Amino acid sequence: QEVHLHGRQQRFRQHRRQPDPADRRAAPGLRDLHRQALMKPAQLDRRQLMLAAGLAAVGAGAQAGANPGSRALTLGTPADPQLLRIAFGSCAKQSKPQPIWAAVRAARPELFLFLGDNLYADARDADTLRQRYAEFRRVEALQSFRRDVPHLAIWDDHDFGDDDVGGEYPLKALSQQLFCDEWGEAPDS
Repeated sequence: QEVHLHGRQQRFRQHRRQPDPADRRAAPGLRDLHRQALMKPAQLDRRQLMLAAGLAAVGAGAQAGANPGSRALTLGTPADPQLLRIAFGSCAKQSKPQPIWAAVRAARPELFLFLGDNLYADARDADTLRQRYAEFRRVEALQSFRRDVPHLAIWDDHDFGDDDVGGEYPLKALSQQLFCDEWGEAPDS
């Protein structure tokens, strides 16, 4: 049976002894994504990569961060085995209203995974990069949520700097420092 994922049209075979015709268009299961990641990591699309990163973060376990008053998590000891409600999100532009946080809070997540593009730095100079992080800190609903709900964060291009920038980005050291400071991570994280 062949499963097609929309977006980048990734394909892989799902091996089952007795294929169920009802699943012909079903999304791949977690086991299939894991198998795909191990076999051909370069072929994962962004959505699959974010799912894998989120699952890896949860699977690695987490404990309350060392910063007093912080709800940020650090990887370490296994998570509470009763952790049942995990929420995740990405792509939150800090200059726009974010009423979503009330709904996410109402779902009472025990862990929230920020999966990149947590803010849109989109900066070509140091002052703008710092201003974007300051704007992010002024989104009160988001900051209140972060104070109250344990969370982990990874970054993507917009957290890092400008759209689709990489290692050539001239502000990469400052960007890493600002990200690590914002999320309570060690500077060499």
